[in-house]
Amino acid sequence: MNTRAGEKRFLSSWQIVEFVVGIAPQTRLQAFIWNVPTPFWRSGPSNGVKFVGISYMKSTYLESGFRLALEYQQVNQYVTFDLLNSSSVIIMTITSTGYLKLIDSDEGLKQWKLFWVAKKSLCENYGTCGPFWVCSKNGSPICQCLKGFVPKSNEEWSRGYWSNGCVRKTELFLTTT
Repeated sequence: MNTRAGEKRFLSSWQIVEFVVGIAPQTRLQAFIWNVPTPFWRSGPSNGVKFVGISYMKSTYLESGFRLALEYQQVNQYVTFDLLNSSSVIIMTITSTGYLKLIDSDEGLKQWKLFWVAKKSLCENYGTCGPFWVCSKNGSPICQCLKGFVPKSNEEWSRGYWSNGCVRKTELFLTTT
């Protein structure tokens, strides 16, 4: 992405171009999958070395194969993927259902295997539970309100629609002096 010129490049699903993946300049650089035009998944912000929301990414690119590169003054922003094993081949795809996948093959193995996938659970969907929630991929339901909060709409919550989130049980009282 070139922020000065407004140029953006995306990886898109080739079957049905509903899902695209790219980077977006938020307060800090983030990778997004959009179900055009709605955000569907995000990597979490970068700390200049990695995306903090991707548990696979380590603090140095040599540990994971990813390297985050930011040009000075953040005019050009991009993500690179470096191969640790020069005999490997990596393919990055975005499926028509919104899954970003890295598939690799070692020349000696002669077979492909799933290396990494973005969006392993519903908790990784952008905005699944809404504000003031905790998402547990093993929970039932997966979205739970934080202590002191209740679902904004019990009817929606009971139908499994959690994106409106939670609200305080009791309002805060502000005093002026």
